[in-house]
Amino acid sequence: QKMLASFYGPFHAIVEKSADISRAEAAQARLLGNDPKTGRPVSARFGRFGPMVQIGNAEDEEKPKFAGITNGKTVDTITLDEALLLFNLPRTVGQDKDGNDILANIGRFGPYVKIGSSYVSIKGHDPYSVDLETSLQLIKEDAEKKAARNIKVFEGTELKVLNGRYGPYITDGKKNAKIPKGTEPADVTLEQATELIEKAPAPKARPKRKTAKK
Repeated sequence: QKMLASFYGPFHAIVEKSADISRAEAAQARLLGNDPKTGRPVSARFGRFGPMVQIGNAEDEEKPKFAGITNGKTVDTITLDEALLLFNLPRTVGQDKDGNDILANIGRFGPYVKIGSSYVSIKGHDPYSVDLETSLQLIKEDAEKKAARNIKVFEGTELKVLNGRYGPYITDGKKNAKIPKGTEPADVTLEQATELIEKAPAPKARPKRKTAKK
């Protein structure tokens, strides 16, 4: 009993003391200052997908705004002005010849431009300063790459014959099927593609990540 008391006495005191620690401290948030437009606090912290900055608090009536930290900045080094700049995305770069808006932004996999429902990586370019000419060129190159990948597209269906890393194959976006030996990929018919996809095995489910018990 003496041994238990010697352990749980100090442990209980630590727990009592920890009850006064704020969420910001628990999340290792670093307060940078206040947003001049709203007066809300701006902080830097680590989020689910990496370092980020936040305007506002989770307890506020208005939901906080979030932006990923980029350009070599870190939670420990980013300044208030640099953090506020991150909230200028998505940014309208301009329009294409048909009047479609081109937006620059940063996603989970890095910077990109978006036109319609298409996303094009602009890795190596700054989404805050990339110009219209560069964006249009990257969009064009991406379209050419996709066109070269498509051997055959069956209109009105999800079926395609594509050039893959290991050679041509058939896909419906969910399942992939090999092209029989002796068959030219461009000669595959809709009936053949449908049959091959139906017989193709379903993709293996990815194992779920185990979450640590609290």
